[in-house]
Amino acid sequence: MLGVEVARSPIDSGAEGPDLTAIVGLAGAPTGVLGISCQEASAARIAARMLGSETPESKENAADALGEVCNMVAGSLKAGLSTSEDLCRLSAPTIISGKDYRVRPILNGERHEIFLDFEGQPIKMTLEIHRASNGAGAAG
Repeated sequence: MLGVEVARSPIDSGAEGPDLTAIVGLAGAPTGVLGISCQEASAARIAARMLGSETPESKENAADALGEVCNMVAGSLKAGLSTSEDLCRLSAPTIISGKDYRVRPILNGERHEIFLDFEGQPIKMTLEIHRASNGAGAAG
């Protein structure tokens, strides 16, 4: 959708930490949270590519674009992780701006984290997932 190749980076190579994070929740089987974090400048580049322009028109466009990318990735993960459309639902994207926050991990969950290079800027993707043994998807 963006027409850009991203490369996986072995570690977080960004000098500055991310200041925008998009989060989409997965409810059901499995239960989890997908987060995509980057600097606002990277989100602005994502928005510009999505809108087919040189620069985004506003900071809101940058945040919305990051949320939309997170939603698309979560949809792909849902298709690969869930055996039935009815077993897993996605939340609407939530955007967090700022650097001073903490995310509490899911109890007994698996955490997967990768770093990507997007036009020379780091993007972090984090998936925290809990697979209930009874198929109900309850965290615990």
